[in-house]
This record gives sequence, C-alpha cells and structure tokens, in this order.
Amino acid sequence: MRVEYTEIQKIIENAKTEYKNIGKVFCPYLNQEVWFTMKGFRHLISNNGKQRHDDVILDRLSAIKYIPDIVSKSGTLQEYENINTEYFGFIAIIDSKKYKVILLKNEARRYMFISVIPKYKTGIRDENQKPTQEE
Repeated sequence: MRVEYTEIQKIIENAKTEYKNIGKVFCPYLNQEVWFTMKGFRHLISNNGKQRHDDVILDRLSAIKYIPDIVSKSGTLQEYENINTEYFGFIAIIDSKKYKVILLKNEARRYMFISVIPKYKTGIRDENQKPTQEE
C-alpha cells in the first residue's frame, strides 16, 4: 500500500508530536530512566538514512502509544546484544499482537529508546548472556 506523500508526512508530523511528549520513562528492569530522543524517532521512519516503506512506517508509528507502557512495565529482559553498544529487547503482547521494544545504552551510559518492532516474531538471535540486574 502506498500512501500519498502529503498524507504520510502529516501522519509522521502527528506521530512526532506524540513521541516528543513521552520524554522519558522509568524502566524497572534497568532501574533507570529511558530517554526518547529524535534518534529513536528517526529510526522508526528510516533505516541507515533510507526512508522505510509507508506500510512499515505506519505500523511503527501506530505502536508509539504502547511503548511507554512496555518500557515502564518491563521487569524481565528478553533479548540482549553487546557489539560495541549494549542493546536491550523487551517483548510484550498487547491485543494479541507481539511488540518488541529495543533500548540502547549510549556512551554516556544513558538508556535510550531506539526502535519498536510491531508484529514481532520471536526467533533465535545469538547466545549472548543476559546481564544481571546488578550490572
């Protein structure tokens, strides 16, 4: 499905306002605030500088409303990856749909939202150890 350019731009601008209003959310697993920066928003609509397909953008933007709850209620880490940067994956099922929220720890050791994957399919990633909550 291809959405008209002006229509998709309007949707993106409305979603950007909704996203900016989140600001930060406390994550119980990390015992830290998670910041919602424009880097995370840009990743929802593009990947490596290339705009995602309209259907993918619409799916990701429609998931914004669930992200704060997923982060604020996550007491268990489902996925972890550490390749120069630490990534944390939290999975939730909402209305029979599975969502994966990805956070990262930046150089300043602050946690940031980086992505949401709606319609997430659980798969085998890597064999990395999940960090304990004390780390």
